[in-house]
Amino acid sequence: MKLIILSDLHLKSRRDPLLERLELNLLPYLQPGDRLVLAGDIFDLYIGNRTPFRVEHQGFLQNLRALVQKGIQIDFIEGNHDLYMNRVFPHGSGVRVRTESVELGMGGKNFYIAHGDLVDRTDYGYLALRWILRSWPLRIFSRAAPKSWIQWIGDRLKTKSSDSRQGPVPKDVSRLRRVYRNFAVEKITRGFDYVILGHCHDLDEMSFAVGSREGHYKNMGYPPIHGSYLLWSESTGVLARKSLHSPLHSEISAAWIKEPPLS
Repeated sequence: MKLIILSDLHLKSRRDPLLERLELNLLPYLQPGDRLVLAGDIFDLYIGNRTPFRVEHQGFLQNLRALVQKGIQIDFIEGNHDLYMNRVFPHGSGVRVRTESVELGMGGKNFYIAHGDLVDRTDYGYLALRWILRSWPLRIFSRAAPKSWIQWIGDRLKTKSSDSRQGPVPKDVSRLRRVYRNFAVEKITRGFDYVILGHCHDLDEMSFAVGSREGHYKNMGYPPIHGSYLLWSESTGVLARKSLHSPLHSEISAAWIKEPPLS
């Protein structure tokens, strides 16, 4: 049994290079009983089940539905670039849509997985926009709004979110690392063995001793550059980074990580 975690792919179109990597090196190797968590910003922009998004990404959506038919359990955590995904995957579709996080247990380990856009509580502009966009009036409005208005909403999301303001890697990386690591420690204190976050595009990880326990924090980074995802397997009992440029069954080399995490 395996747990695969992906986030911040920012797939732009059906011709996105990362989509090809997924289709060649990852998705075909998932087996019945495996679990896939899509932890937000899988798409560069996807708001509701609007036709332009559905047509552009129909191949990837079909892949997910095929995995469900194969017996793969899928959770989709909305990010700040993919909203109202319950319209794409309604109840009974086999893909469970979450608005904030997924908490799960596998092999005696407890995992907390979130997109990470709620971690920095000082990003007031983004937090206010997030609340507004998830309000019921905006949900209803988005169903009938013209395409140009939907694109405007998408542009605001990209402008307000700290990841797009500051590029693929945030400029205030030292501050954000402290914020995200402190958040991880809080979750570890509450009994989680692994805390997995994304959003800030910072390829970071650290282990923490909490009493007699050890917990681990990993950030998903920015796959368009880092080309990575996370894999936990029952056979190893370890949550490890893997490369989208290598088939799932092969071992990843650490050479692609140019800089070690800050200690």
